[in-house]
Amino acid sequence: MKFVFVMNRLETVDPDSDTGILFIEESLRRGHETFWLSHDELSLRGNIPFGLVRQIHIDKKNKEWWRFGECELVKLDSFNAIFMRHDPPFDEKYLTATYILDFLSEKTFIMNRPKGIRAANEKIYALNFPQFSPATIITSSEKEILSFVDEHKGKAIIKPIYLMRGLGIHLLRDDDPNLSSIIETVTDYGKQHVIVQEYLKEGAQGDKRILLLNGRPIGTMTRIPRPGQIRANLRYGSTCVKTTLTDKDMSICDAIAPSLIRDGLYFVGLDVIGGYLTEVNVTSPTGTVLINRLQNVQLEKMVIDFVESKAS
Repeated sequence: MKFVFVMNRLETVDPDSDTGILFIEESLRRGHETFWLSHDELSLRGNIPFGLVRQIHIDKKNKEWWRFGECELVKLDSFNAIFMRHDPPFDEKYLTATYILDFLSEKTFIMNRPKGIRAANEKIYALNFPQFSPATIITSSEKEILSFVDEHKGKAIIKPIYLMRGLGIHLLRDDDPNLSSIIETVTDYGKQHVIVQEYLKEGAQGDKRILLLNGRPIGTMTRIPRPGQIRANLRYGSTCVKTTLTDKDMSICDAIAPSLIRDGLYFVGLDVIGGYLTEVNVTSPTGTVLINRLQNVQLEKMVIDFVESKAS
């Protein structure tokens, strides 16, 4: 089979922790012709999507751990499957890439489907399941935000809608003399909508990442923030520990699975704090490498098995 990965520039990627690289390695092990391109190398001729692709080879024993073949402009429907693994932000360039990929014929399987990615803002999609969501508002109004903080015991979390990896997330406290300044900064003085959620004290015990494949949980871990930090992202010094799924976690997975499958969101990362669904990661879910190590599994084999079963 022929696979192509739409990914970030490889000089920005850590080969030892990146989920996309893990999938590429497994594809190569199985003998699939495997190619790479960046999302800004997609194009449309009439209604036919093309891409400037390069065949990729990986050898992590070398300092220069990847090697490209010749760059070729090819029709994307010549591939059996496309992996859309480009990181946010979800900007105009990313949006345009999803529109181009919409023109793929059904004979090429794509994970995840572009229309589904557009429909599933990672911080907003969870609100489709209010029974599992913490109290949340989306607003650009400082007055509304201050009122929300007051309603929730003087604490709340504020998040930019379109950033990733914990960027721009702050704890709001009604006794913080910088409260208004934080709100002004994150909302750009009322020009940008933000997400404000009730503060979940369980967050100090960790943020659970649950990976779903075709709606089914295949792996999980808990990321524990370092003392004094509210963000559990690894870049802020969190630690990852082995964990299991609770009955509440399984209820969340069961509830969200039909919507994900309907929207073509086959590989997804859920973030759960204290039994509350806080984010649904669909653009380039991470955590596979760490879960493999913690649980002594090889999730990439399950993912490539699934793609092979779907690809023509």
